[in-house]
Amino acid sequence: MDRLHKLLDLSDRVALVTGGSRGLGLQIAEALGEFGAAVVLAARKQDELDAAVAHLTGHHHSGTPTIAYNTSKGAVVMLTRALAAEWGQWGITVNAIAPGWFPSKMTQGTLAAHGEAFAERTPLQKLGGPDDLKGVALLFASDAGGHITGQVLAVDGGASVI
Repeated sequence: MDRLHKLLDLSDRVALVTGGSRGLGLQIAEALGEFGAAVVLAARKQDELDAAVAHLTGHHHSGTPTIAYNTSKGAVVMLTRALAAEWGQWGITVNAIAPGWFPSKMTQGTLAAHGEAFAERTPLQKLGGPDDLKGVALLFASDAGGHITGQVLAVDGGASVI
């Protein structure tokens, strides 16, 4: 195994992917599993969770946000930081990915109506694609990110910087 592959090897690691039954979470779970992690999925809908598990088992390698939604995202940031501080003593890193606009079941209606405008307002002038979260997930979960903890990385085409 060459040095880079060894750096990203997730054998003997467990990755918990919240929202892992579909869309962006499922994409991340695919990448982590492909690099050797034992993937644990958490989701709200049992039928979608069952479908995601079946899928992964075969995989061996105006959009105005609501107060509740924004509050939940703020909670993820603080949970990430608190768990990183508490679990670091055991060598556990805790990080979060904050995706911007990506096509998914959840965003389908909003993007149908506003997707082009959202893309035009980002520095990269595009929405997220099917592979855009995979590298970040691998970085956070592998030895390549072994000294990164308590961080939230926006993968949003630059939308959060303007």
